[in-house]
Amino acid sequence: RCQYPNSGRVQGMHLTHLLGHDGLATLLTLVAPGGRTGNREDGVESLEEWGELVRRLQIPYYEEARQYWSDAEANGYFAGQNTPALYNQTMLRDILTQYGHGVDGLEDGAEDDHADDGDSEA
Repeated sequence: RCQYPNSGRVQGMHLTHLLGHDGLATLLTLVAPGGRTGNREDGVESLEEWGELVRRLQIPYYEEARQYWSDAEANGYFAGQNTPALYNQTMLRDILTQYGHGVDGLEDGAEDDHADDGDSEA
């Protein structure tokens, strides 16, 4: 169940309802409800916090790779990378390969958004 604090729209909702295209649409209503649906969700106090929630639910491999983030950072793995590159599929799979247990058995759930453009070099 979703533990997102102070959010009547998603708190307690089963996480499977926040995955995929429909889940992303639901998550976006927290910050941009659009049209005549109302104001921004009162529970979204930090866009950084909301962004982390969306990354964890929507970006393949992010949830698994984030547990190795501090190790990669300490080793200078992210040096010279721009912010979007930190979250691309090549980078996340590489973190899992170098610092974790690889990506065998993990399902991607989506096609790669970016080709290997060299942004993942250490």
